[in-house]
Amino acid sequence: MHKLLGILLIVLSGSTLGSQCAAILKRRVRALEAIIKMLDSLELKINTFSTPLDEFFDCYKDELLESCGFLQEVRENGFSCALKSNADEMYLTEDDVRLLSEFADDSLHFSAAEQARRCHYYKCECQKLADQAKESLPLYTRLLGSLGIMSGILASVLII
Repeated sequence: MHKLLGILLIVLSGSTLGSQCAAILKRRVRALEAIIKMLDSLELKINTFSTPLDEFFDCYKDELLESCGFLQEVRENGFSCALKSNADEMYLTEDDVRLLSEFADDSLHFSAAEQARRCHYYKCECQKLADQAKESLPLYTRLLGSLGIMSGILASVLII
């Protein structure tokens, strides 16, 4: 009876681990969507009011970007530093960070019209990354859930 209960607990912990890994992928998609929304708002503010970047970030609010500390870091140390220090917490991949670092490095040296154009370009590129992540999300969710359960079963078999 104790072995059966132990096996059940191991299988459940394995499936929970798989579910937790799938949740991380979902958080990445939400972070990318929040960044896309921010870039869209920035493009609009630049086109409409020629808003400087520091003024935009002082006023911009987003629950997800606030909760991970990204916006606070942007206000204190700039976009590049915020991106590097919060990438892990936002579950961004190296490709995500590389793309957004290009935006941060490039956008300071141009006119308002060129900044707005670059916002649009990087927003579209981020949208592509988010769409790819959303597309693969169901597959990875099933895969990680199955791997968690299978690793739990394997651990149970090894114990017996």
